[in-house]
Parts: sequence; structure tokens; C-alpha cells
Amino acid sequence: MTGYHEYTVSGTGEFPVDMLRYDRSMPQNEADSARIHLSFHERLEGDRVVALAHPCLDHKRYCQWQPTFRRWESFLWRVTTVNGEPVLVRRD
Repeated sequence: MTGYHEYTVSGTGEFPVDMLRYDRSMPQNEADSARIHLSFHERLEGDRVVALAHPCLDHKRYCQWQPTFRRWESFLWRVTTVNGEPVLVRRD
């Protein structure tokens, strides 16, 4: 059974597209794909929020995966939720 870890990131400026490869993730839907695209073409006041998904080859309860929190922060973006739970402190 394949499951997904779902998480959201927020930040300003251009979306760090290489993080999709690095964290082996993808946008959760077309709207999130559009938010990534727009980050290269329009400036916003405040943060842009993008929902992402990481596929697990096993049931997600057994998949021991987390986003790379510090690497996101190095691009001035941060992980804000993982599987619906708010990220209150950095976990790595």
C-alpha cells in the first residue's frame, strides 16, 4: 500500500524547486503547482504557502521520513506542518 506524507512550506521569493528533488516530493495539487510557478513571476507581501506530498512505498505509518527542515530554512522557506500537525520547533 502506498501512502503519502503531506506537508506545507512557506516563504518569500522564488520557490526552491530543487527541494522537490532533494526531499523527493511533489506539489499536492494543481493550485500548489501554480503557486510554485507564480513565485517566479509575481511578488507578494508576506509568505507564500505551498502544500507538498512525499510518496512512501510502504504504509505511511511505517515510513520514517521527514522533510529536511534546515535545508528548507537555508532557502528562506520553512516547513510549517507535517501530516496536518504544526511544526513548532525544528526537528533535525
